[in-house]
Amino acid sequence: MDKENCLTTGQLAKRTGITVRTLRYYDQIGLLSPGGHRTGSIRLYNMKDMERLQRIQMLKYLGLSLQKIMDILDAESPSNGEIRHSLQAQLDVLQKKIAHTEHVVHAIRDAMEMSVYGSDWNHLADVIQTVQSEQNWGEQYRTANRLQTRIHLYDKYSTNPQV
Repeated sequence: MDKENCLTTGQLAKRTGITVRTLRYYDQIGLLSPGGHRTGSIRLYNMKDMERLQRIQMLKYLGLSLQKIMDILDAESPSNGEIRHSLQAQLDVLQKKIAHTEHVVHAIRDAMEMSVYGSDWNHLADVIQTVQSEQNWGEQYRTANRLQTRIHLYDKYSTNPQV
């Protein structure tokens, strides 16, 4: 391993905004082990480790537990352009989440407008159903298998095979 192109735990923490304590915990549970070590207990993280950390943080943002994140990452098969495919799958998930959030905002605004004229069961029910669909939508990505399936589908069908 090229130790000149690596970051120590402190350097990685400073660059990413993730605490040293969190990085050490990830190492302790086997979620993110550094690619190498220097004399003593100095951990050295390479670019591949940084890519894994990025996926961990994204999956955490989506609300997955550390155990589910570990299951997803352990099930990933390394391939060329893996980070690009992973980022594209993450972008797709976030765009769907944004679209859904905009839908919820619209439903709430409609309910607020209608509340001027008094409470309306239908508009409040619409808000509840819209929020509930967020929970149903989120279930698509809450398990390792479901998210991994999404990533595999993207990998299989998103690129032109004649490139």
